[in-house]
Amino acid sequence: MHEETPVFERDDDIAELGACGALRGSVAQFAQPRGADLMRRTEALDAWCQLRTRHGVWQYARAVDGAPAPEASVCEEGGILPATHGINFASQDYLSLASHPTVRAAAMAALDESGPHSAGSAVLLGNSRHSLALEEALGALLRQEHVTLFPTGWGAAFGVITALVNGRDYVVIDQLAHASLRQGAAAATRNVLLHRHLDTGHVRELLAAIRARDPENGILVVTEGLFSMDADAPDLPLMQHLCREYGATLLVDVAHDLGALGPGGSGCVGEQSMLGKVDIVMGAFSKTFASNGGFVASASRAVKRQLQLFWPLTCSRMPCRRCRRPACWRRCASSPVPKATRCAPPCCAMRSRCVPTSPKPACAASASRRPSSRCGSAANRWHAWRAARWRARACSSTRSSSPASRSVPRACACRSWPRTRRSSCATARA
Repeated sequence: MHEETPVFERDDDIAELGACGALRGSVAQFAQPRGADLMRRTEALDAWCQLRTRHGVWQYARAVDGAPAPEASVCEEGGILPATHGINFASQDYLSLASHPTVRAAAMAALDESGPHSAGSAVLLGNSRHSLALEEALGALLRQEHVTLFPTGWGAAFGVITALVNGRDYVVIDQLAHASLRQGAAAATRNVLLHRHLDTGHVRELLAAIRARDPENGILVVTEGLFSMDADAPDLPLMQHLCREYGATLLVDVAHDLGALGPGGSGCVGEQSMLGKVDIVMGAFSKTFASNGGFVASASRAVKRQLQLFWPLTCSRMPCRRCRRPACWRRCASSPVPKATRCAPPCCAMRSRCVPTSPKPACAASASRRPSSRCGSAANRWHAWRAARWRARACSSTRSSSPASRSVPRACACRSWPRTRRSSCATARA
């Protein structure tokens, strides 16, 4: 018989708890702090978190005393409050394999044989017989011949999308997909379309609309095998059929179900008899497999080669997010002023939103070039007109009559744009 664990009430008086301010606001209000000092402007978030910690209502940054077992002792951040003991509902170790003696012995044996570090990436000389055996075992489980390992599940989700999708392609993704998948899609292309959760009819509508206007570029449809926060799963056979019908590629994230559900631990893919039939399967080891890392599996050796060499794309000269041509972000030798160092990408008709608000561009040669013909559609002209409106509004709001303010370089006009329109210029400035 287990001893009954007493219920630990941090603050019995809810009214007093509310009066102190610990229950006011949310972490979302601190997501985009403002101020010239990048470090000091984060102090408001820390003060709010400390207030909640003192009253026992801050649920993050806790520490486990010992192994992450089904029952654990938890210490609050900073040791302000005494440790509590109870059932660990926050664990991601679904099957408690992290504390299994066989798993622990295997991990210690691998550490003794190979050491704690691979001493290189997988592209160079970071593979070992253990990693190759793991790839082979995952391929047999999923009936996919080629598997690529990643250091984290987040890296696998982000890397597979950024490696396969370019700026002209499209990503159709479930609106409740994991943040790593959505951020990978946003980093790869601006053509990201959200479909309603598990709505295959909406997926069909989006695919048909894309193919009606663009039969040449690729489409990646992204979903999850099991949505952990909602405990539901998509219709994978129908999703794969729609991808075949419209020439798209299906990517299924099985981080939450592989190893814990389905026949032989094959997850929702195995439950729906789709082993070896899904285009690309990716997952993580942090949920069921008591470890860290991720993987991407497919039947194509070419896909594995692409993932090995191109995840993620890192380049000092990031291409234009619209037409993927190298952008012209050169430093003008005649002036060190920041606004004179940013030349508009001559390839894109949207360049007006990346041009500094000064009347004369720093690089007259690049700014005088005409945009490419593919950027001259009515929709793009509308976006250019909208950019001019936002730029004019930014100019009128930043002008000042004082000489001091006139000596400060004005900000790039794109800072007044909504966040969805700022990504390319912000990337280039970085």
